[in-house]
Amino acid sequence: MSDGATHKEIAKHLNDIQYKFKLSTVKVTAKENLDQIQIEDYSIPNVSSGDTIDLPVWVASVLQERNLVEFNEDSLDVEIFRLINRERIQKTPALSEIKDDFYFKLNTFLTNSKINLKQNPEFKNEHDKLYNSALDLVNIRIKKIVSLASLSTHPEDLTIKLTPEEQFLFNEIKSTIVQWRNLLIGDVND
Repeated sequence: MSDGATHKEIAKHLNDIQYKFKLSTVKVTAKENLDQIQIEDYSIPNVSSGDTIDLPVWVASVLQERNLVEFNEDSLDVEIFRLINRERIQKTPALSEIKDDFYFKLNTFLTNSKINLKQNPEFKNEHDKLYNSALDLVNIRIKKIVSLASLSTHPEDLTIKLTPEEQFLFNEIKSTIVQWRNLLIGDVND
């Protein structure tokens, strides 16, 4: 498989996962009074400033870009810090469990942070710190996933500790390692 085909396959798989989460709902707070709004085929009822409502993520993102609502997500930067500490405490290759929608929320949070940065350049340090923390977390987990994929047996609870994105990465790495080993030393079953 060529690098281009692999990249396209990975991108498609990750897009499929993100599509699922975009259809899920998120709590947002109206920044101002909103008269009934129609976005595509989705209708939003009248909402008063300060009211919290549940909306599909894709609808909430459109309204957030228009500066009409803000996401009520728990402070993801605190969650990232907690996860980094948990991962560092766990010995390699042990993974701590994270929610299936974590990377989607992380991506949404970083995207919103970029939007906020464009409107408020004074938040650059906060945005950079958040991005670097997210990168640290991803890199720690990638190292552990590669280590786990190279093992001949895996912990029983591995699948519940991997997000869908990580499960895909794990399967791809494991398959590549098995093929590589077979080329070098032959198949154990031969």
